[in-house]
Amino acid sequence: DGCGMGGRELPAALTEARAKFSRLCELIVSGAVVRTSAKLKDCEMKLRRAEDELVEAKAEHMKLTVKNRRAGKPPPSSASISASQVAVARASVLLVSELRLVATRAALGLVEIVGAEGLTRALCIVGRSHGDPILDRLQKHPRWQSAQASDPIDDSPAEESPKLEADASGTASKPKTSPTLEKTAVAGKALAPVPKRGSLSEYLDLEPVPSSSRLSKARRSSGEEVALKLHDDLNALGATREIRALQALQHSGIVPLLATLQVDKAIYIEMPWSSGGTLERWCSVQMENGASTADTETVLQCLGFFRQVWSAVSFIHANDAVYGNLALCHILLTSDLRPVLCDFTNCIMPEDSAPNRTYRSPEQAEYLAPELSSGSSNSQLTKASDCYAGGVMLAKTFMGVAVDVSS
Repeated sequence: DGCGMGGRELPAALTEARAKFSRLCELIVSGAVVRTSAKLKDCEMKLRRAEDELVEAKAEHMKLTVKNRRAGKPPPSSASISASQVAVARASVLLVSELRLVATRAALGLVEIVGAEGLTRALCIVGRSHGDPILDRLQKHPRWQSAQASDPIDDSPAEESPKLEADASGTASKPKTSPTLEKTAVAGKALAPVPKRGSLSEYLDLEPVPSSSRLSKARRSSGEEVALKLHDDLNALGATREIRALQALQHSGIVPLLATLQVDKAIYIEMPWSSGGTLERWCSVQMENGASTADTETVLQCLGFFRQVWSAVSFIHANDAVYGNLALCHILLTSDLRPVLCDFTNCIMPEDSAPNRTYRSPEQAEYLAPELSSGSSNSQLTKASDCYAGGVMLAKTFMGVAVDVSS
């Protein structure tokens, strides 16, 4: 409890632990994605070679049939065609089997594997023959359709296989990362304008969220469900800070900013509605249903959540920003149980010079690092305090949301 009160030993240790954990997750994920890409490519090439051989066998059989007919001889044997058809069937089964392994790993929490290179091509090749509901949903998902445009089917000859480019040391270079994980230059970046709504009458079925006094659920005329977050005139600084942060920090693990609305002195922020609730609520429901850390499926799902959370936090830190609100109640789950960070009212951007002292809210007290809870007048949220809050989240997830970490 006293560790870190006078210094920064505890946050430093958590920072090191976070770095090791993030690096380990990165190695595991990148290694799994690379291996999956290679296996999919190998299965795809086998199927393409088998199909090419089948076409050649049929063409040769047709030529021999015509030749024999002209010479008055019986038609040739179709054994070569049958053998080629068997080879195509085997290669197709291997590709479908590998695709179903991808679906199983994604269901167990390794969601990054759906971004493996060649997955879209493989799904195009097998069509609906995989018989897997996850892959079927992926084929109908707009994100997969957009990814398909950037991962077209390769019609090059089957003998030509792509090679990894080597760097100066002669080792194979790392595969390209997703654009959402790349560092963006926040400081001095020209931010895209945020759409502005005219009035609350543009929203249908507006109703307050019982668990929050500032959130409301609404529906756009297009049928899209959205969340409206209210910032009154007393929290104008927090609204400005949150809008600026959501504009600059765009990541798959951060809730997107759809639009803003100003009514008198109040500001509303429009975001997608996350029907999965908060991660805190999810953990509570799991415990009420009897799940525990001994349940392998629950542990894998929790690890999958935290991999994505750490990816978003690492993205924020890589852009020299501080999140400042890391807590289970500030992580929303989308309809497909994808965690996204919300509530950026305490976010410190690189251009912020004035100390930020808006973090002393009651629900955040147990997530505060010791040097912040000590009441020092010059204490300020830092990347290290984000790491401490992440450690508290891990403890509450695997030991119970009611656990008092400070004790």
